[in-house]
Amino acid sequence: MAPAPDDDHSTDTGRGSDADQLPDDVYRAIVDQVCEALVFADRDGVIRLWNAAAEALFGVPAAQAIGSSLDIIIPERFRAAHWKGYHAAIANGQTRHGAQVRTTRALHPDGGRLYVDMSFGLVCAGDGTPIGSIAMARKARPDASASATQAGASAQTAGASAQTAGASAQTAGASAPTAPSTATPSSPSTPPA
Repeated sequence: MAPAPDDDHSTDTGRGSDADQLPDDVYRAIVDQVCEALVFADRDGVIRLWNAAAEALFGVPAAQAIGSSLDIIIPERFRAAHWKGYHAAIANGQTRHGAQVRTTRALHPDGGRLYVDMSFGLVCAGDGTPIGSIAMARKARPDASASATQAGASAQTAGASAQTAGASAQTAGASAPTAPSTATPSSPSTPPA
């Protein structure tokens, strides 16, 4: 295949020689104008990049988000699992779910329920050392958030039923202890980073 002529407007990946790389202002324009929310957090989970789509999706201005912990978008009940996965990904040099898009619940300042489809990856220095995590997100499809809500409600109902059955057996004076419930509340996936 012949090389593209100089006047051709083909897109360079930025991985060629220095002369072939896109100017920094083009990279900045891509980050600013991409349709999906783009969030970069450093090794400690401090937000360092928050584009316009992230502002629109999460309802948090960049001036407030940049320099803040990722906790500003992670519901409290998911934080322990998130940070465990985040720190493991940084330490291991890979995310648990690879490039899979995961539907999860996020915080929004208006208090409304926000389900987002997110993919995660690590950003590494030239020597391969992770320097942070990158996430791309968009509002989840209505069927995905409804399924996640329904699955969580079903599992919680099953867990409550198992607890009620266990309490009834104890009240009835059952001599053998009741087996612990195997039902676990299901929730939208937590972001592992």
